[in-house]
Amino acid sequence: MQFLISFTLNFLIFSSLLSSTYANFADEQRYNICTNAANYTNGSLYSRNINATLFSLTNASLTGFATTTIGLDPDTVFGLVQCRPDVAENDCRACINTASDEITQFCPNKKQAMIGYGNCSLRYSDFRFFSTATNDLIVYYRNTMNVNDSNLFDKQLVSLFQNLSVSAAANDTKFAVGAIGYSLFSDIYGMVQCSRDLPENGCLSCLQAIIGFIPQCCDKKQGARIFTMSCSLRFELYAFFQTSSPPISGMLSPPPPLPVSTDEPSSVPTSSSDGKFYYCILSS
Repeated sequence: MQFLISFTLNFLIFSSLLSSTYANFADEQRYNICTNAANYTNGSLYSRNINATLFSLTNASLTGFATTTIGLDPDTVFGLVQCRPDVAENDCRACINTASDEITQFCPNKKQAMIGYGNCSLRYSDFRFFSTATNDLIVYYRNTMNVNDSNLFDKQLVSLFQNLSVSAAANDTKFAVGAIGYSLFSDIYGMVQCSRDLPENGCLSCLQAIIGFIPQCCDKKQGARIFTMSCSLRFELYAFFQTSSPPISGMLSPPPPLPVSTDEPSSVPTSSSDGKFYYCILSS
């Protein structure tokens, strides 16, 4: 079977004996993961249960997180939707509505699918995935720009994500953001998030897996975003998260600026990470 990865101006095909999965990225604002493990036909009971699942998730009492179970076996659909806790309620609602409208467009006839954006993600499946970490499928987006002092950057990045992952896993929101000093000119900003249904150890193990993946995908890069179906992270040399209500959990106070390399850039990027989308399978 084949693993097809589609990203802006770039197409890669991976061959594997694992079940087929398709990941698509139109731009940095959206990604979707569609597995071909099982398909459904239009107009079937499963199809109608997906529609009911999406309706239930978009009309749930908005707390930034909701799950639902629709139908009876073998046509049961399990659904989950989640927003970033630092996103305003109206932005969360708009994102969920978009996700509900687009997931079946980008993953047509797939019994297992996920779609994500900057503010939210939505997932459904024909098996009960609640409270279970799924981190074998990884998609990532990285900046094309490299840092100048990679040794210092890596050291600070590890320290930042160690703190954020522990904080997020122990927090009910399963979310944490923070910053750590990197140079006289810039700090490193980081964010981690797990699906809120995960237990503490499940969240922590998922985050540790993708943190450990950074050297493989994004070594020396100024920024990157890494996603699985159960957790995600992001780091940049500029503040990309909200700092107003609701309160952000896990905020770290940046330490005093560290010594700067002589070739350190004198400005901080103000735009989103540019680069390419990639997709890989970590395990079966």
